[in-house]
Amino acid sequence: AIIGGNVKKIKVFIGDKVKKGQILAVLEHPDYIKLQEDFAILANNLEFLEQEYGRQKELYENNVSSGKKFQKAKAEYNISKAKYQGLKARLQLLNISPNKVKNGQISNTVNILSTISGFVTEVNIKLGTYVDAKNKMFEIADNFALHADFMIYEKDVHLLKIGQKIHFTVSNRPEMEFMGTIFAIGKKFEQNSRSVHIHANIDEDVTGLIPGMYISGHLHTDKKFTKTLPDDAIVSEGVKSYIFVVDEHIETENIEKEHNHEHENPEKEHDTKVLTFKMVEVIPGKKDDGYTEVSLTENLPDSAKIVLNKAYYLLADMKKEETEHEH
Repeated sequence: AIIGGNVKKIKVFIGDKVKKGQILAVLEHPDYIKLQEDFAILANNLEFLEQEYGRQKELYENNVSSGKKFQKAKAEYNISKAKYQGLKARLQLLNISPNKVKNGQISNTVNILSTISGFVTEVNIKLGTYVDAKNKMFEIADNFALHADFMIYEKDVHLLKIGQKIHFTVSNRPEMEFMGTIFAIGKKFEQNSRSVHIHANIDEDVTGLIPGMYISGHLHTDKKFTKTLPDDAIVSEGVKSYIFVVDEHIETENIEKEHNHEHENPEKEHDTKVLTFKMVEVIPGKKDDGYTEVSLTENLPDSAKIVLNKAYYLLADMKKEETEHEH
């Protein structure tokens, strides 16, 4: 509040979307009336002082009146004019129309208006309570202007550049990925973590993001493309690593039909699609964000189907079958 007052109305709740200039609350206090009365009296008196100043100036210039009267009229007019401008500015800060006050429209309330568009994140007042200029009444966050803050460790600072892309996820929506562009890089280290702050504009719709959310990201420092597979697609057997490739083939099976009294039916062939898995050795490389770089030890056709997750279950089943076979 610009001037203290009692809370008469609260127009918004936490989570409400508000526009710039929208009424958040209404305050009332006798001081508002006194301020408007002082302005109305001064405004009317200023008109008289302005006319008197003009009259004395004309008389002085025509050598009819003394310079003392002219200087007095000038000083009184300038002092009143300064007070008038000061009270007018205070009324405008309180969102009260000076023109209405000059015409006799006095209000005992003032409206607290939102200075920005955004969402209400805090309401710190209650009906009937008194607030003054040092009390925070509301907090409004402009979520449309969100940007992402990151901490980069000292060893990676030399990789940073303005304009680099960074992709990140928020803790409560790990399945959704956002993209940002770095626009500022900090110039000093945080002493405890030996890291640097960087700031990135968010390139996508920020709906659903809330200031203060914990985020983690990956910085794009180069454009090296390589073949990768999810970590769950790779299993280890001794010192070697393998993936499982689906092997579909057709097996023909002879089915003997039952005899009847008149004649015998011959055996009938039946095709069955059989699904098996083949282990293929790979050489793993770098790991990042749940993926592992792989190099194949043998060529696979483009149509090859690779098991992408929980490959360790297949390996366990294979070992189990081998053990049973040995018995």
